[in-house]
Amino acid sequence: MHKHILHASQELQRQIYRIVEDFGELDLVSTFGWEAESTFPKVLGDVIESLAGAIFVDSCFNKNVTFQRIRPLMELLIIHLKQ
Repeated sequence: MHKHILHASQELQRQIYRIVEDFGELDLVSTFGWEAESTFPKVLGDVIESLAGAIFVDSCFNKNVTFQRIRPLMELLIIHLKQ
């Protein structure tokens, strides 16, 4: 999803690509990225939070539906970052 964030910040772009490179070097199968030395730019977390919130509201505040919809996305993000 990081490729689809519209912004005009070269520094943000550098931070995002640095994070992607760092994750490419980790063994995400066992750690899910928790061993990363880098911190994520806040905007990346904000995008996921906004998406989860929209799904939560659209599902009439059903946590189970929200988790079922977000989990595959998060798994794809982890797999994508690993490649």
